[in-house]
Amino acid sequence: MQTHYLSVQKTARFATLHELTDQTRHIWFVCHGYGQLAPYFIQKFAVLPPESHFVVAPEALSRFYMDGFSGKVGATWMTREDRELEIKDYLAYLNQVYKQVISSPKANQKNLQITFWAFRKERLRCRVGPLMGRCILTS
Repeated sequence: MQTHYLSVQKTARFATLHELTDQTRHIWFVCHGYGQLAPYFIQKFAVLPPESHFVVAPEALSRFYMDGFSGKVGATWMTREDRELEIKDYLAYLNQVYKQVISSPKANQKNLQITFWAFRKERLRCRVGPLMGRCILTS
């Protein structure tokens, strides 16, 4: 038996909160935990002042039913199976989301702070490519 790999294109979902404007001073990239979905998770950041904060929540690419074959749906970032390939794929995904948000003219301000927030930053350290230049990793 041989195992083979193939790269494929996948449609990903991410949620945003507040508006990216000239008044925006902080952009947050926030990653949800196991079993959460971006549109619900991002609501936890509604306490941030909308006039100065813009929040981006990428959603993990693997969705599943939380209880068997029906009911609530959750998402997970990865399992231990082929972990290094999963990390590579997710870094490409997160960098693509980052580039899309940062390409906005409103995001190219000199005094803009970008924060990447995740439940477990240990899994992301030193692997975020272009994100490292302007980001603060926190958890």
